[in-house]
Amino acid sequence: MRIAGLVCGAAALIAGGCVYHHEIKRTPEAEPELAAAKVAPQSERATIADSDQFMMRSKITGGDFVIQVAKPILTGPPPPDQKWAVTYVLDGTYLFGMMTPTARLLPFERSAQATYVVGVGFPEEAFMAYGARRGRDLIHPAQPNGSPTAQGGGGASLERFLKEELRPLIESRYPVDGARSVLAGHSLGGLFTATVLANDPNAFAGYMIGSPSMQFDAALAERVSGVAAQGRGRVFIGVGAGEGPMVDRADTLEAALKAAGSGFVVARKTFADETHVSSQGAWMSAGLRHVLSPAAGAQ
Repeated sequence: MRIAGLVCGAAALIAGGCVYHHEIKRTPEAEPELAAAKVAPQSERATIADSDQFMMRSKITGGDFVIQVAKPILTGPPPPDQKWAVTYVLDGTYLFGMMTPTARLLPFERSAQATYVVGVGFPEEAFMAYGARRGRDLIHPAQPNGSPTAQGGGGASLERFLKEELRPLIESRYPVDGARSVLAGHSLGGLFTATVLANDPNAFAGYMIGSPSMQFDAALAERVSGVAAQGRGRVFIGVGAGEGPMVDRADTLEAALKAAGSGFVVARKTFADETHVSSQGAWMSAGLRHVLSPAAGAQ
C-alpha cells in the first residue's frame, strides 16, 4: 500500500492525479443488455472528437513533439475572412484533454472567445523519461549539477521551436489568427510561459500562467518587471491556496507584471482549497475567460 501511494504521488506531479481501478463484476441476469452487446476483442485508444494528432520533429531542438489540435465545436465556422483565436498549452500530453472541453464550452455562455487548442507534448510515455524531458525543455537556465528535480537548459530551443516552427505550421494548416494567440502552461510550464513573456513580451497576445515554478530562475521576476511597460496583452496568474511557496512566487510575479507603466492587463486568482494538482482545471477556466474575454476583441 505504501508503494502504491508513492507511485500515485509521483504520477500526480505530471498527470494531475491518480485513479484507482477495481473490477466490477456484472452478471448477464442483472444486466441482460450487456450480455447481448457485441464488444470488440481489443480496445482502441480514446480520442477527442474534431481533433488531430501528429508527431513533429524539430530541426531546432532535434527532438520529437506530440502535437494535438482541437477546433471549436459550438460556434460554427468563423465569419468570412475571419479566423479563430488559438491557445497553445504546454504539457499537452496530459493537459490537452482538460483544456479542450473547457475552451469549447466557455463560448457557449459567451464568457470567452472561441479558440483552437494546440497541445504541445512529449512522446515519452514512461514517467521518469517524460519528467526528465520536461525538466530539461521547460526551463531556460541550466540548473546546477546534481539538481534532483530538473537539469534545465532546453527552454531557449523550445521557445524557438514554438515561434519558428510550430506556430507557422499551425497558422498555415488551420484558420487561426496569429495575432490572437495564447500561451498557457502550469508548474514548469508556467515558468516557461513567464520566461517567454520576459524574453518577448508581445510574442503572444495572452499568457496563462499556472503555479509558476520560479524557484528555477531567481532573476525572472526582475526581468518581467523590466519589460512590463512594453506589454500590450493580457496575462492571467492562477495558483492554489494550498501550494505553500508557490503562492508567494505568484505574488512576486504579479507585482512584476504590474510594475509602474505596465501595459499588460493582469488578473490573478488564488483558488481556495486547491493544491498544485487540483488547481489545474480552475486556472484553465479562469485564465481563458480573462485572456480571451469577449471584451478583448471577440469577432
